[in-house]
Amino acid sequence: MELTVLEHYRRSQRREVTRILSVGALFVSIGALIVGYGLHLRHGHQAGAEGVIAFGVAFVGVGPISTIIRMQRLLSDEQFLAVLRSGLLYQVNDSATEIAWDDVLAIRCDRERDQVVIDRKTGDSVVVAFGFDGTTASALARHLEHLRIKAGMNLLGR
Repeated sequence: MELTVLEHYRRSQRREVTRILSVGALFVSIGALIVGYGLHLRHGHQAGAEGVIAFGVAFVGVGPISTIIRMQRLLSDEQFLAVLRSGLLYQVNDSATEIAWDDVLAIRCDRERDQVVIDRKTGDSVVVAFGFDGTTASALARHLEHLRIKAGMNLLGR
């Protein structure tokens, strides 16, 4: 299969990224408040101030470290759909499925599950089971079906 990529669609990770960054920022903010409270106690020469400060510093340190670890895990999750001159390439982590245009019967949207379904002439249908950045499953299915028709007339990539 020819690997000239005409278009590609990545899995949307916006929600997960927002959640990870928000939790990391929350840890840093709470830690800073705890450190500030510990410094206030220290200024008043109260016992236990150093313990409170150490606890706050630990919170400040946990925020960025947990964010880096969780972002690394999220970004190592590779999921995309690529439109090639010769067909489609659907990849989920280390598993890639190449589908030649000649093998595609139809491309449609499963509206109940909000997924793109690629019906094949041979073999089972391929379900693209993730949301995409910049488009909806319905709009993408319509666009890919249009590209399938163009590919059948040998007009794709011109």
